[in-house]
Amino acid sequence: TEVPNSNSIEYMAASNLAVSPLYNDVEFTADDFAIAAGLDTVENGIFVDASLGITTLEELKEYGKDKVVKFSSAGLGNDSFLMCKALMEFMGLQSDNISGDSFPDCMINVISGNADICYSALNIASQYVEEGTLIPLAVYSEKDFTGYKDFGFDSVPTLKSQGYDISYSTITWFALRGGSDEKNVGILAEALNNIYKNEEFLKEMKDAGFVMMEDTSTEKVTEIAGDIIEQCKNLSETISK
Repeated sequence: TEVPNSNSIEYMAASNLAVSPLYNDVEFTADDFAIAAGLDTVENGIFVDASLGITTLEELKEYGKDKVVKFSSAGLGNDSFLMCKALMEFMGLQSDNISGDSFPDCMINVISGNADICYSALNIASQYVEEGTLIPLAVYSEKDFTGYKDFGFDSVPTLKSQGYDISYSTITWFALRGGSDEKNVGILAEALNNIYKNEEFLKEMKDAGFVMMEDTSTEKVTEIAGDIIEQCKNLSETISK
């Protein structure tokens, strides 16, 4: 049996394990990775092309009732696809996916007119909200988002507050190959958590719009990752019926 190479460190988003296996033939499972420490939590929202004049989900629903709404995602193996598709079905709208390779691709597809809406991390969409090309309609988090106040949006409401039972936050983490010596996993976890105490590092993360996880421990991140995997599986089964 090949011994896991503890010199190879993987930086992962939850969607790699929670969504990719739902829509693609992948040669890995969650057991193939040993989580060492978390990094950040990612909150996301749904955005619409500002040129459409839509400012609320109700207006989007009215706009889409007689047409196919085009949503831009980063592809079938990405949570942006699952979360957009789920919302469209919950709203009773017909939809079609326009794929890109990343969140910026998704937003450019909307701004250029190739798609009507997109799902994106709130921090990444910030520059487009500021310049007025994207309008935030809702957030997937549990609380209203107030981070766009300087751009004219005092509060972006949650999907739940608007009658759609979808709530989703994701995380990123560092991992070694599954089966790695627990001692090596512990060494990496300790090294990462020491870095997270560095004030300069924390400032750079904050300035870049990242939100550090409150608990980056191996145990907590493994628990959250398992919950996200189960959540996405259940949501996928719901919308495929």
